[in-house]
Amino acid sequence: MRNTYAIVLLLSITSIHAQWTQLVHPTIERGDDLYFLNADTGWVAGGGSGRILRTYDGGDFWWIVADFGDNYLRSIEFLDAQVGFCGSLDGQLYRTTDGGTTWTDIMPQLTQQVPGACGLARADASTIYGTGVFFGPAYVIKSSDAGLTWQHFDLSAQAWCLIDVLFLNADTGFVVGGAQNSTLGASIFRTIDGGLTWTQVFTTGAGNEWFWKIQSPDGQHLFASIETGYQSRPRIARSNDAGLTWTLDTLANGFGRLQGVGFLDPQRGWAGDNVLFSTTNGGESWSSSFQLPGFNRFHKVNDQLAFAGGYGLFRYGPLNTGLPQPAPVAEVRDRLTATPLDASTLRIDVDLHNSGYSGIRIHGTLGAVVKEVNNGRLSPGPHSFTVDISDLASGTYHASLYTNLGFVSQPVVKP
Repeated sequence: MRNTYAIVLLLSITSIHAQWTQLVHPTIERGDDLYFLNADTGWVAGGGSGRILRTYDGGDFWWIVADFGDNYLRSIEFLDAQVGFCGSLDGQLYRTTDGGTTWTDIMPQLTQQVPGACGLARADASTIYGTGVFFGPAYVIKSSDAGLTWQHFDLSAQAWCLIDVLFLNADTGFVVGGAQNSTLGASIFRTIDGGLTWTQVFTTGAGNEWFWKIQSPDGQHLFASIETGYQSRPRIARSNDAGLTWTLDTLANGFGRLQGVGFLDPQRGWAGDNVLFSTTNGGESWSSSFQLPGFNRFHKVNDQLAFAGGYGLFRYGPLNTGLPQPAPVAEVRDRLTATPLDASTLRIDVDLHNSGYSGIRIHGTLGAVVKEVNNGRLSPGPHSFTVDISDLASGTYHASLYTNLGFVSQPVVKP
């Protein structure tokens, strides 16, 4: 009995003293995705830096194992200690068979090439799924033989974009993104036959928003974050029955837009974008936690250890490192300025950090797109657009910029 009390006390102390710690790493702009095989070995997809990092000591030290230059690396996942995958937003899908030491672009081997992979998910020891991309079109790719051959599933009839993927086993899984068009809401789709067919199990029904990340701590409780356009409504959807039914929750007014979400167990979790918010009651209530700019991916290792990526890499666990803390990482955002020149002309200036997709739009009431200014790739640096708004009624609109680094907007008054 005395040993039982000691174990309970130790677990309690560990939980009390666990907290988020920023980790030292080689230069990357944003840790868009990370995957840990166990408490020691993990990898990070370094966003616009084009770098893949690896650690063998739980994140205390990191090594650069690949540098793909201008390729924006969005997702990373491993099947085992040797075989892993990294998806870009520039048309590459990389595979390693030696634990990340060397990587090969296997996109040319796919039966139908795709713009990249926003999300990757291990389903079992040989099955990997991918989905994307945030700017469309909507598709799922699947390999059942550790990446040697691939299937392609076209979901463009059901969704305009897909962003993340989660599988509970080889056959049952979920993809999240936006419904058939951008006015129909953020949506969640489920398959029970290994991706052959998909059913929409939840949608918000509101325009100009999309699900960004989906995560489960135990396969029974699922959580999905919603990214919105110019209207900031911080919301998540949660399920307590393995994704059959869903409840929509608003965190709180003023919390800002969401991207990442993650739970250690059904009660303890975090969500946010620039500020990390925490819950200890399964999402019933939330409170401000700490700054984690660009929070994008949460990865649970066990009930006491997790990692998160954004503008910086972070570890949640017992305070046992003793290493010096790095300086806060500066957030990188693309910039947009909208300037009315007269009653019929609007000038939009953007300054882009990376090469890649740039959606520039003007939104009306409830986020409806009334003008499509740009919907494709742009080079880094400044760009200027002159937009004819003579056909728009008087009122307040919003100009928006949507890129790899997120969503920015500015109100515009048409006299």
